[in-house]
Amino acid sequence: MSKVQGVQEVQGVQRVRSDFMGLLWFRRSKPKEAPQRPEPELPPVAPIQARVPLRLRGVLLLNLKPTDGPEQIEKAPPLGRKDEVVMALHGVAPGMTFDANGKGELIERDHRLTVDIGTANPVPAAVATAEGEAAVEMLRMVLEREGWRAYVPKSGVFVEPDALDLFSLSDDLTQSRF
Repeated sequence: MSKVQGVQEVQGVQRVRSDFMGLLWFRRSKPKEAPQRPEPELPPVAPIQARVPLRLRGVLLLNLKPTDGPEQIEKAPPLGRKDEVVMALHGVAPGMTFDANGKGELIERDHRLTVDIGTANPVPAAVATAEGEAAVEMLRMVLEREGWRAYVPKSGVFVEPDALDLFSLSDDLTQSRF
């Protein structure tokens, strides 16, 4: 046993002084096992949707400035001489063929572009239909190259060339009845 020499109080803690040095035994406790957390559930993944073909119908091509509004449609200058308009369309759609009435058509496996320029010379305006991504891209390119504008009469708005695909309807929407 140890021999106690005295009790001393330091900062509110009592210390006992002894002649023998004792071995302090510390018992280490086992680490507590963390409670098993369930695996976090991943949010459901949306099914991959196939891209639907784009379709633009009845788009009026006009030679108007970006600042011109719908009130200028009747006063729009012509797109150009008939041969110039045909050449501009061939620049983006080389295989497009025109009939005697001025209807130009390019039909491929995955797209179709139709532009009706009429029989007048110079061409006052044209009506375009684009089906499929490639045809919408061709229409966008001719609008940008020639500086023409696209007007959608059903909506009463001008559509910028880079927004044509956003304004297109899918086949599902054009064939469904509301």
